[in-house]
Amino acid sequence: DELICDIHAGAPLVYFCTDLPERLLCSSCALILKKKHPGFRFVEITEQIKFQKNHLLDLQASLNVNQKSIKSGRLEIEENYRRNIDSITSKFDEMIHFLQEKRQEMIDGVQKCLNENQNKLQEINKLLETVKRTVDTYLIQFDNVEKNQHIYGRRGLKTLFKLTQDLARSDPVLKEVLYFEESNLVLKK
Repeated sequence: DELICDIHAGAPLVYFCTDLPERLLCSSCALILKKKHPGFRFVEITEQIKFQKNHLLDLQASLNVNQKSIKSGRLEIEENYRRNIDSITSKFDEMIHFLQEKRQEMIDGVQKCLNENQNKLQEINKLLETVKRTVDTYLIQFDNVEKNQHIYGRRGLKTLFKLTQDLARSDPVLKEVLYFEESNLVLKK
């Protein structure tokens, strides 16, 4: 493994041929090769070692820069990823909140309509009960008049008819009912 020429005994290997990189040469071998191949280039082994070492150091520095750049790029990508995830999550949370508010507004609106309609139905039901009682009262009176016309007389009948007409004018549904009852009463006579 010594750097001694195999051809020229004891001569140290001092050159490196750039055209035949696998060969190390002593001074004598370099002269012979130079005569055979004038275009070949020879470099001292120590210079070639320095050159290769510097080349490897430059490559190492470039790799370190690239590695830092890749690491920085990876961190930037990860940060962008987190920002995008946060942004998407935030936007969806806003949309969900908006939709929940709208849903609640719609439910509240429907509930309000339901309550209003239930209140109106209760009022209508109360009115119908009142009208029913009034109609029942008048019907009883008409039955009594019909059975006992002689007791009420003309004046009593007129008063009764006037009351029912006034009541009928105030309620269109009752108007129909009373008109029908009155006409039946008149027709029966």
